Amino acid sequence: MLIRDIALLLQSEGIGTLGADIFLADRPDEPDDVIAIYDTGGFPAEPELPDLRRTVQISVRGKSYAATYSRIWQIYRLLDRPEERLITANGRKMIARAMQPPTLIDRDVSNRVLFAFNLQAWTGRD
Repeated sequence: MLIRDIALLLQSEGIGTLGADIFLADRPDEPDDVIAIYDTGGFPAEPELPDLRRTVQISVRGKSYAATYSRIWQIYRLLDRPEERLITANGRKMIARAMQPPTLIDRDVSNRVLFAFNLQAWTGRD
């Protein structure tokens, strides 16, 4: 699963821990500081190619604006590398490119900030 492979890449880089502060298709109310990764679809398949151009959204929520901003940009730089687009994540090969830079989305009722960006990944089918 693409979002799990991305989560395991983040975990291997020391950015978070799957199930503790990295969540797949979920953003639980606790803990305050979380990374949520959502599968958001993709683009039409090219009939002559076995790979797909898929999209995911990566969001980071936290109490501290500065720390949350820093964390989303750390993830962005890990996944959007113009000098080396090919990434291997949990055995999955993909070419990743951010669709836009991280953006402040909202503050929730607990005054936690939420940043997000969307990512394209050319990768194999699940």
